[in-house]
Amino acid sequence: MTTFDIIGVYKVIPTAESIIQAVTFHKYDWLLDDKGEFVDEVYWENFENLCLIELQVSGEFKTNLLQAISQKRSKDVEGNEQVPYLEYYLDSFGKNLLSEQEASSTDNRRVCFFLHFTDTNQPLRVGETLIELPSISKLPERLVQFTNYVPPD
Repeated sequence: MTTFDIIGVYKVIPTAESIIQAVTFHKYDWLLDDKGEFVDEVYWENFENLCLIELQVSGEFKTNLLQAISQKRSKDVEGNEQVPYLEYYLDSFGKNLLSEQEASSTDNRRVCFFLHFTDTNQPLRVGETLIELPSISKLPERLVQFTNYVPPD
């Protein structure tokens, strides 16, 4: 059996510089032009409620874990549900990056991912389980390295 505990919901505010760093981190070089600038248009207003969600995941780990996670979106936003974006698998202390393979063989691993329109009044759905979200808080220093956010196409 797998259990999920919410560690935190953290506000993330991307900048033009941080997006370029993230593109480099993820090796999405085709997203930079010959001047090293991000080639796609950035809709900064979409980042108003961008958060990094951190979960402790204990027990069995399946590689399709994140496909079972969603959150209903507010009625004033298009689309019914949002899903995790750009996930990171971390050790049990939330400090070190793990590969998906390492995460599958580690107990009490953490998973963090972005939600674009985070609403702490709506629970996070993990399969059939609903997890209440705490208030949005300041990003801990240990997670700064996992805020490599690239806007979706």
